[in-house]
Amino acid sequence: MKKPAVSVIIPYYNEAEHLEACLRSVLGQQGLDLEVLAIDDGSTDASPAIVARLARSSRGRLRAFVQAHQGPGAARNLGAREARAGILAFIDADMTAADGYLLKITAPIRARKEDGTFVVDELVANPENRWSRAWSRAHGLPPGRRLPLDMPRRADTYRAIRRDKFLAAGGHREDRGVGEDEMDTSKVKPALAVSGAVLYHANPASAQEVWLSARWYGRGKAVWVEDRVFWGLVLTHCLPRSVLAALWGAVKHRSLFYGAFKLIFDAAVSTGLWQGRLSGVKAR
Repeated sequence: MKKPAVSVIIPYYNEAEHLEACLRSVLGQQGLDLEVLAIDDGSTDASPAIVARLARSSRGRLRAFVQAHQGPGAARNLGAREARAGILAFIDADMTAADGYLLKITAPIRARKEDGTFVVDELVANPENRWSRAWSRAHGLPPGRRLPLDMPRRADTYRAIRRDKFLAAGGHREDRGVGEDEMDTSKVKPALAVSGAVLYHANPASAQEVWLSARWYGRGKAVWVEDRVFWGLVLTHCLPRSVLAALWGAVKHRSLFYGAFKLIFDAAVSTGLWQGRLSGVKAR
């Protein structure tokens, strides 16, 4: 089989709602020989069946792997070890790639000018959902964007990277949740910002999704940040401050719904912080 130019690694854990759209958007990319490695991180829903069905019609371009639930860092590292291409691209299972995305995000690497690149044009896939809009407001983001407008030119997170550099730098962290995709830039050149490579990323779209995502954030922070940062987060999201922030947010945005969202969000972050600190379990 011809060696692909790019190996796209997609870790997933119970992503049946988004996974098919993600895989189809990647498999439909034109202009590059690619393989897609879908890494099941111990899913209990229909996600593995979706991958298996699409793999049968992918003419060998989609390969499936399974691991016990260890988190996205471990899943991406598994994919990197199994990849056959010299360039790795990482996409989350709740994302879809716009036409031409892979050509643009890998262009500086294929030209041998850069070790890695990252995305600045990450847009909200579901901006019409009110939970999604509230999520963006809570993070101070412009409408429709998942990232700020003033992104730096260089960063320590990578959407595409040379495989040899990724492995030499030790891959992604496996002992944390949020922030697991940061890498040691003393061992690899910081990633270059690439404009025009568009990813669509779904925000949490229900109270349950907001709770799970915010709790994951809190639990992930708790297992690796310094004590002063931990206690700062506890103070920021504690009930008295949360109530005040919810009231202010409801007035500022003229939305009682946003006030309710803020209370759920802060309660979930606080729960995650204490779960992570008291259990000592790795965030996943």
